[in-house]
Amino acid sequence: MIHDPSKSYSKILRLLIDDPETRDCDLVLMTKIWEKERNPSIDFLQQLKDKNVTHPETIRRVRQKIQECHPELRGNKYEARQKHKKMYEQLSFLEQLAI
Repeated sequence: MIHDPSKSYSKILRLLIDDPETRDCDLVLMTKIWEKERNPSIDFLQQLKDKNVTHPETIRRVRQKIQECHPELRGNKYEARQKHKKMYEQLSFLEQLAI
């Protein structure tokens, strides 16, 4: 069973360092982690249910925390998302002024 958060942290950190593709897409990150953890002779969904592979939400949260603490491990899409977020906030502000 996979329960030790420090093992998840170190696995995810290693993948983020070694494979830049995992920085922008949680699905890519999850796939790469599960490829290493899963037993191919057992149904994957059963393994997930039995907690024999890392839970997807754990992967997402740990990735998010690592990227918060290590900005250099953020993906290429991070800056673009931040710009879009700021533009949306400015538009919302202007719309409120117009009301």
